[in-house]
Amino acid sequence: MFKIDAPSLAKASGGLLQHVNVIPGAGHQLFVPTKYELVLDGHNRDVPVEGGAITAPVLTEGATAATGGTFAAGTFFWKVTAVTGYGETDGSNEITATLVATGTQAMSWADVAGAQLFRVYRGIAAGAEDTLVTTLPAGTLSFIDTGAAGTPGTVPTVSRAGNVPAGVKTFDMLGTNTTALFQTYRGLDAPVLLGQDAEALVKDAYDRGEDWAVERKLQTLVLNPAAVDLTPVPGTPVTSFRYALGLLEQYARDTSTFAPLISGNALALLLVEQALDWKAPNIQTILGTTAALAGGYGTAGPGALTAPAGSAWLYITGQINIWKGPSEVSPAMDYHTNRAIALAESSYAASVESFTAAVLVGTI
Repeated sequence: MFKIDAPSLAKASGGLLQHVNVIPGAGHQLFVPTKYELVLDGHNRDVPVEGGAITAPVLTEGATAATGGTFAAGTFFWKVTAVTGYGETDGSNEITATLVATGTQAMSWADVAGAQLFRVYRGIAAGAEDTLVTTLPAGTLSFIDTGAAGTPGTVPTVSRAGNVPAGVKTFDMLGTNTTALFQTYRGLDAPVLLGQDAEALVKDAYDRGEDWAVERKLQTLVLNPAAVDLTPVPGTPVTSFRYALGLLEQYARDTSTFAPLISGNALALLLVEQALDWKAPNIQTILGTTAALAGGYGTAGPGALTAPAGSAWLYITGQINIWKGPSEVSPAMDYHTNRAIALAESSYAASVESFTAAVLVGTI
């Protein structure tokens, strides 16, 4: 199921190990150096998030009155801006009104999220508002201009208000099982006449059995302790194959898992083969979930529950991560017995992202 033949970045005794991300359906590995003593515990964390960009207010023209103001008769133009902790927006849409002497003009605008102040500008020509009439606090959404002189000011043409903080949002981090650390090895006790050939023989034997050994460790150390048993009647295999896969895939979707992976040994996959698409390069369910064939999965499942004869466990997980140290061969000679001893071994760390669940499937 897992290709574990990448070049190593460091010794297995410590420091850095090769990080192999087995990405379901991707057909390649991502290599990232990482610490061997890594513990991957998922949890939620709060992240400050910015919302959308702050936009200028939308200005609405109100009633024009003939008395109460100090205006000279004429035509006037207005725009409003919002001010945040970052700066000022560009101007709103423009309104215009023709006033008689002593007239007044009412206006209003919609609130702007994140605004701390509002500024009202006035001018005597379209697009040339050059007087800052007033500055109003947040939440004040209307104004009656009576003709006060104001101060010189220019409406910004580019917003400097930045983005409105949308507060703190909780991000769901993909949970993982605590990383399991383990070693795999293969030893050979051979006649001394083999010499260095013993090293080559044990290395070859180790390489051919490495996938099986690692997958076995993955199941027993990572999958079994963490898996949720989805079997409807515990200990009784599910014999409806689509139902079995449906239980797994629905669980993955209920936990919002990205690109889940179904895995099991040959017996488990063959038991449900009628509900799988076996076209190369990946075995898939009819819903497109990758199904991976593992070489080392045994009969023991979640919580050490044993699969009865003729049945097997199918697992569904998030991404499976394996960190691999270098494969090393350590030779020795025992001249008292004329024997050559060679040992091939590697160190690993393994974890599964998000969740692990399993279902027991039965005989065809």
